[in-house]
Amino acid sequence: MLPCVESCQCNRGYLLSGGSCVPQSECGCLHQGSYCLPKENFWTGEQCQEKCVCQPNSKKVMCTQSHCREGGVCKALNGVLGCHLDSPGVCIAKGYPHYTTFDGRNFDVNGNCTYLLTSHCPSWGGLEDFNVEISMITVFMISVMATAPTYVRFCPTMLLYAKKWEP
Repeated sequence: MLPCVESCQCNRGYLLSGGSCVPQSECGCLHQGSYCLPKENFWTGEQCQEKCVCQPNSKKVMCTQSHCREGGVCKALNGVLGCHLDSPGVCIAKGYPHYTTFDGRNFDVNGNCTYLLTSHCPSWGGLEDFNVEISMITVFMISVMATAPTYVRFCPTMLLYAKKWEP
């Protein structure tokens, strides 16, 4: 019996796909000479005019016309073309109940509970998992709601940001 050894060769009936040996039926697609994993999304064109995805069943890449969202810029980051933010986004909690989202829209939130203000979106790529939670509390002395301590979680760490509330 031979000992197990590391190798770059897959067993019979399997092919190397994205660094793992998979059955041929689970392989990805070839697009303009580049290999794509099944269900992998990517952009094409100098201005990100198309968004493409590798269809696992047909092994074909399907592209649809698209463009970067407002505030996004088409550029290569770490060798991968994509839509990236032109500048850092800002999300603001201005105290109960006023909030401004990353896209500049304002809204009000009512209720005595904890809200998820923002979190990691996997499609952004390159970010650590995080979420920012704010709690709304009732200030009984003057019967109003206020934003309470804010929790920032960078998995697996949790930070508490608290500022003394001043009426």
